[in-house]
Amino acid sequence: MTDKDLTWGAINNEAVFGRAALVKELGVLRTALDNAQTWGEFRTQVSAERMREIVEDDPADDAPFAADEIPGFKDGDWPEWLHQEMLEWMPRDLITKFGTVEDSVLNGQFLSVPADAGEALARELERRGWSCQRDDHAVSLAAGWG
Repeated sequence: MTDKDLTWGAINNEAVFGRAALVKELGVLRTALDNAQTWGEFRTQVSAERMREIVEDDPADDAPFAADEIPGFKDGDWPEWLHQEMLEWMPRDLITKFGTVEDSVLNGQFLSVPADAGEALARELERRGWSCQRDDHAVSLAAGWG
């Protein structure tokens, strides 16, 4: 996968696009966050890089895991938010043509694209060299709605 490989989906009446590798990684991470009962279970499901993001000293494998104890998780600051990530790589003219930049209450700006504009935006991105694969379930999972 390259940075030009995108996965997109329609969730909550919005079209959400993300780098395919990130969508896949966030899906795995969100599943671990939702299902792990111990730090050992969580650690076996996520990358070492993700572990370094959230802990300085690795908790014992049998220590109880609670996602809400991860700094920034409850506040929505971690992990990354696909709606914000779109602002980092999407061409400005497409942001203006297909969506609006909104301000969240706590987490800064994000891109809002109506779901019915998703197909047209995907085709325009493809004309510009991206590869766009639609997978509503993967994007929903990566966004934390899965």
